[in-house]
Amino acid sequence: KIRNNRTTNNILKNILYFYEFVGKTIFNDNDYVKVILKADINQLNFSNNKGVGDNNTYYSHPALVANNPARTRNPISKENISKIYDNIANLYQSSFGQERLKVLLLLLETTGARIGEINNITVFDIEQAYNQDKPLLKLKTLKRKSNEFRHIPIDKNDLKKVIDFIKIQRKKKKKKTIGTDNDDGYLFI
Repeated sequence: KIRNNRTTNNILKNILYFYEFVGKTIFNDNDYVKVILKADINQLNFSNNKGVGDNNTYYSHPALVANNPARTRNPISKENISKIYDNIANLYQSSFGQERLKVLLLLLETTGARIGEINNITVFDIEQAYNQDKPLLKLKTLKRKSNEFRHIPIDKNDLKKVIDFIKIQRKKKKKKTIGTDNDDGYLFI
């Protein structure tokens, strides 16, 4: 299965709304979807109108299937993040490893990006974001198949910590391992 039921239903509902638009604008028929596609119009009932716009109707159709339950995300608690930060010295003996993990955790925490998206960040992306008045970090979106990017707002102080890592720790490690000529530009070497 490529799509879950919730995504399929959203596609089908958008098709129904499109045909509603066609019926109203081209055929001057407000019941076009109901008559031609056998869709029912249902009224939403809310005790308060919080979050409800002008349009409080929706379509139902026999082709719609039961939605999958919404997926819940369980982020790491602040307590557990603190435990990770407190134990960095136990995880890595080298200062480079410790600082790299701190930067990695900082970026994961502040951007909400996937680990693979963080892995694709370049030094240029960090410097470019740092030089902006309202910093936006460019991230390659991995969830989509095409090469799409999104820009995530990030605090300048957090970027300063990453810049310090680049200038001190990354520079030393690069000199020891890959040399100055073989740098591919990725933040994490």
